[in-house]
Amino acid sequence: MACMFGAALMTAAVGTEPVKLVYVFSEDCGFCTSFAPKFEQAVRELPASQIERLNVHRQGELDKAMELGAEADIVYRPGWAGCG
Repeated sequence: MACMFGAALMTAAVGTEPVKLVYVFSEDCGFCTSFAPKFEQAVRELPASQIERLNVHRQGELDKAMELGAEADIVYRPGWAGCG
């Protein structure tokens, strides 16, 4: 399966809620899985309430990612194992 989404980072502010760092990912994406440890290291000092992870293979999380402006990015390059 090709990547539906590359790892996406975005901030989201809704109403009076604090700004959140949102990580949109696919478990089938090579880039996403290689980026995940770097993301976790970068956010380890932030309060958990300011971090959100959205897995695009879960319909509710995909819907939320789309509402926040994440876009599908189908990636296929012959011989490239970045996604799959």
